[in-house]
Amino acid sequence: MSNRCAACGKTVYLGERAAGKGNDVFHKVCFRCSRCNSLLRPGNFSVINGVYYCIPHYTQLFKEHGNYDEGFTAAAPPVKPSATSSASNTDGGCSAAGVGCTWRGPQAQQAAHARTCPFVVLLPALLPMAARIGALEEKVEQLETKLRTYEGEDGADDRDSEEERREMEEDEKEIKERVRERMKEQERKRNEELERLQRERESLEEEERAAEERERQQSERLAQEREQLLREEQQDREEMERRTRELEQMRLLRRKLEEEDNDV
Repeated sequence: MSNRCAACGKTVYLGERAAGKGNDVFHKVCFRCSRCNSLLRPGNFSVINGVYYCIPHYTQLFKEHGNYDEGFTAAAPPVKPSATSSASNTDGGCSAAGVGCTWRGPQAQQAAHARTCPFVVLLPALLPMAARIGALEEKVEQLETKLRTYEGEDGADDRDSEEERREMEEDEKEIKERVRERMKEQERKRNEELERLQRERESLEEEERAAEERERQQSERLAQEREQLLREEQQDREEMERRTRELEQMRLLRRKLEEEDNDV
């Protein structure tokens, strides 16, 4: 496959390449309809005898001529009628004879026949399908061309493409290296964040343990104070009972003394 643009003849590099029919390659800005000069793109063009058309003019070509062989031509000068022969009296076939029509007759009747011929009538309806089939064929050819390029079957003409592929591979390696560096940086930041969170967690756990220890000590102190209060209360109760007994004894002793005084 050549690396020369089929339109301008200059070298076509990979980033500006547009694939045409077969081995034809174009610059993207050179890949244009030969009728309206509009830019063509994959799946939106057709080729007739090496001439590229956009789909609208590809359809118009058939509508004007009833076939694709004549192409777009300038209007021909009028033909003067002759007494011996005339173009209108020349017998000819249907423009769809190549697809099965067997009609033959004067050229003057060809236009009328074309309006009723089922082959001519049906062909325009099949044009979109033919265009899609052509687009699929173009894509298959492009894939085959790329496959041949990757397999190294393009020969010396693909040295520029090989250099571009090497540059692309180097760029890809550089991008991958940048991605790896960025991932390492993100991983480092993630690890630092995890360490910070771990330290905070340990600090919180330490504070929680300290709070639990303070609570435990406070609970023990309250328990000791309660026991102390209970002991003091017990002692006060015993002291009261003792004093109550002493008071009772004193009352008994006083009563006894009074009885003795009475006896005397």
